[in-house]
Amino acid sequence: MTIPQRILLHVAVAAGLVIAVATAVTYGIVFNGAKQRDLKHLETYVRERTRREETGFKQVEVNLALVRGQFLKRRESPIPRNYDAQWNDRFELFPDGAWRSRKQFADGRKYSTLWAHKNVTFTPELKTEVLRAQNICDELLPGWADEFPSVYFVLPGWLNWFTASIGYHHIHHLSASIPNYRLAECHAENQQLFSAVTRVRLSEIPKALSYILWDTRARRIISVAEFESQASA
Repeated sequence: MTIPQRILLHVAVAAGLVIAVATAVTYGIVFNGAKQRDLKHLETYVRERTRREETGFKQVEVNLALVRGQFLKRRESPIPRNYDAQWNDRFELFPDGAWRSRKQFADGRKYSTLWAHKNVTFTPELKTEVLRAQNICDELLPGWADEFPSVYFVLPGWLNWFTASIGYHHIHHLSASIPNYRLAECHAENQQLFSAVTRVRLSEIPKALSYILWDTRARRIISVAEFESQASA
């Protein structure tokens, strides 16, 4: 090997080492920066999510206290003579022996719904208490329902099967007693009730994942980047 070749080889090795070191240092800086940024985003998310959940639980506590007070107050009244007629007007005994709300009372944003196991024995006192609880919830439900908007994930059939029909979560809001294998059927039979439900398609889910914070002033979901831009403004 000639001297010029040796010099070129040494220069190439040295340049390679410099490039490798520079690459490693740059990667470390970029990685640490991304890590710190992600940790900051995570901290922001946890802080906002904790505050939101705490506010939600406090509201639930207030709602329960309100319902309890109203229920105990109405419980002092005697059993109405037409309680049975009210019961049959509101609920229906299905072939499987279970009591459920009739179709005209199936809109979960307007009425509280009922599902009772076939083994439940309904006495006049129990029927009256259920009716009173239903009436109280119906009076308060509009305010509650407006606070909990639903989302319908439009997923392929195979993915609905694999996820136990999680995409039909708006049906779960309508009535938590509906089993997962009946959600799609219920959606098809009551589509007129879900015209205002937000639809999210499979291709839109990755973009939707960046919207994780609830803006209490604008009353909408925003991204962490949007929150940070608001905070720095």
